[in-house]
Amino acid sequence: MQDSSRDKLKRLVARNPEITAREAAEKLGVSRQRLYQILKTEGIVLARPTTVLSKPVDKVKVKFSKHEGLPPYVVGEMNELLVAIDLLKLGYDVYRSITGRGLCDLVAVHRVGGAVIRVEVKTAYNVKGKVLASKGAQNKFDVLARVFWNGEIQYDPPLS
Repeated sequence: MQDSSRDKLKRLVARNPEITAREAAEKLGVSRQRLYQILKTEGIVLARPTTVLSKPVDKVKVKFSKHEGLPPYVVGEMNELLVAIDLLKLGYDVYRSITGRGLCDLVAVHRVGGAVIRVEVKTAYNVKGKVLASKGAQNKFDVLARVFWNGEIQYDPPLS
């Protein structure tokens, strides 16, 4: 890019502060990689493209269809994240095991009362009205969280 092109870029961004890198590169006839080099040199920050959700984030319900093709450990990790999100909504700070081989899957500390709970997360199935899920290692957790295919989470004992 020549100096005149740098000036064109500055004018383009001044006229359209919401322009994305893709749009700017196309208008200037340069690659995005080259555009990023110029932006860095000039200290210019472009807008990032945004994703428009059809529903507010707190209303989005995660639904799974038997996790086709995913290994069981991936499904388990996904369910741990769903429980962590739910606990955050319930007023807990949530900590996850780094090694994946800890005494429990999650540790949650209530922001108001300071109560600490060790949470074991299990994938659960509802077969003909009967809940099927492994029980987990005994005496290693305070709360068992069962996550069903429809995204429902049951806590045993129930959280208050």
